[in-house]
Amino acid sequence: DTGTNRNAGNMGTTLRLNDFWTVRAEADSDSFDVPVRAVTGHIHGRSLDMDVEWRASELRSAHIGLQRLLFNEGNQRAAISGVWDERIWTSPRWQTSIRVQGWESSNSLDENRPYFNPKHDFSLGPRGTFDWLTWQRYDRSFQQRVEFYIAPYWQAAYKTEDSLSAHYEQFWKLGSGLEWHYGVTWNSQPYDGVK
Repeated sequence: DTGTNRNAGNMGTTLRLNDFWTVRAEADSDSFDVPVRAVTGHIHGRSLDMDVEWRASELRSAHIGLQRLLFNEGNQRAAISGVWDERIWTSPRWQTSIRVQGWESSNSLDENRPYFNPKHDFSLGPRGTFDWLTWQRYDRSFQQRVEFYIAPYWQAAYKTEDSLSAHYEQFWKLGSGLEWHYGVTWNSQPYDGVK
């Protein structure tokens, strides 16, 4: 935020109730979830995030999250999200997972903001993840990951359209405590009816 010095604070806690259930909460006085277009227009926000996770094992988990984001120009955003994660194939070098994820959000002010601000929106769809341990020698390794996501996206006052994403990433583990990773992502997401 050019020309502005801001003090901000963030506090969070995680409570692991047992081997299966975890509860998380986080509050932020200057949230990173505020869109960049809003920040460049000197709009900031406070946020509160809560998340409950159930983890049966490394193969299966689910979580539900709630978020409240209060913008300093009066807009209030509420969001709920949920994920079901299931590993469907495991071998020494290959893992395949399917994740069904959905979210819904609403904003108290109209769409006429300097940032993307739909009155209501919703999406629900699957994400496939493929992990391949390509090479390993002691604590050094090379791993590749590919992710695909496709879901219908609905925004109030506009027709439902597809939201698509493809991601490729590489992980180079060079030894204990040193790892490089990089990737590339392609997205197609409708905003106000335009991709």
